[in-house]
Amino acid sequence: MSAAVQEVKDRLYAQLYRVPPQGDLVGTVFPVRSSRAMLADQFGRMNFRDRASFTRGDSYLPVTGGEDHSLVPWESWVYVSVGGGIEITFTHEMGSGHFSFAPAPPRRLPGMRSMSRIQELEPQAVVARVVHETPDRYHPFRETIPLDFYYDLAGFRGAGGLTRLDVAYALPSEAFSKHTRSILKLSAALTSPSHDRVYRKAVRVQGVEQAETGLLFTELLSLDVPPGTYRLTVKAQNHSANKTGIYKQEMHIASYAGETLQISDLALAAEIGEAIGESRFQKGDLEVVPLPTRTFEADQQLGVYYEIYNLKPDPFGQRRYRVTVHVKSEAEAAGIRRLLPGSVSKPEVSLTYEQLAGNATEQIHLFVDLTRVLPGRNRLTVTVEDMVSNQTATREAVFQYGK
Repeated sequence: MSAAVQEVKDRLYAQLYRVPPQGDLVGTVFPVRSSRAMLADQFGRMNFRDRASFTRGDSYLPVTGGEDHSLVPWESWVYVSVGGGIEITFTHEMGSGHFSFAPAPPRRLPGMRSMSRIQELEPQAVVARVVHETPDRYHPFRETIPLDFYYDLAGFRGAGGLTRLDVAYALPSEAFSKHTRSILKLSAALTSPSHDRVYRKAVRVQGVEQAETGLLFTELLSLDVPPGTYRLTVKAQNHSANKTGIYKQEMHIASYAGETLQISDLALAAEIGEAIGESRFQKGDLEVVPLPTRTFEADQQLGVYYEIYNLKPDPFGQRRYRVTVHVKSEAEAAGIRRLLPGSVSKPEVSLTYEQLAGNATEQIHLFVDLTRVLPGRNRLTVTVEDMVSNQTATREAVFQYGK
């Protein structure tokens, strides 16, 4: 244990307790649910009132080198450079099914200071206070070189009512160290507003030496999470080149667990083809290579992948649906046509087709010819109509066309 960590633990112990610890502070300092029979041994200096009350209800104790009478699994994280130095303790309370912030004791127990002090230092309260006081802007270490990259997001139906969030990365060749097989760590994390749930995924990728600069390397991470509002943190690190890039955003994860007609997000793709073997870009029988830049060149078709959910069968068991695709320039919508009252400009690309579906869920991929599309920022709109239930659903995605 480093001296800085020890200093944080010593300070927290002095704030919480009235008696010295029984051994080194090797575990959690914040008290966790423990055996009642051991409370008198842990805090031997008790007055008569304390001795009469220690057997009522559960006991809560710190974990030291000499004593660990905890009744629940626990984890203790110490951050020496956050909030002046803090300890955050998590416990797996009986029947909860997951780790969460350690709860405060229901009352002041022998050896502890006031309940107001205990509640002030409760892990959830500490995190909320530090988040409120800490700026959102990320300040890298002075010697760290910024690492620029692109990322894109797309949500799909997951298993068990969860939503699968795909986080696609596009990294320039400069992200890797020159003339070496450098290791790049990519990570994504979703944090709930109360900071009691965090979902993380990370992968290490090895770059190859590239003679040309500007080439993009594509990677994909997927997280299965409950629907809701989260704070997303997307990060790329090259430790050997001392490069780091971080992006953060608030986002809402949609639910696809309902029974009405739904469409997943539109995943813009650089390539779509038949999957051969296992691939990190695999979607069923397809390999869908994402395009996180959302930029299509003048001679490139727009590739898009999406999924349709909850198509209804007719009395004969057939499922029929209609798809309408529009591509429209946003630059033109904001230009001269807005000066003409009552005029509605037509999209540069428009197509409609009908299809039979074998299942309630359909995986759709298509390519859109962009020959007639204006250069600049454009909006893709996909509308699906269930021709049996007469329900409709629409999704949109913005992309850049041409240089």
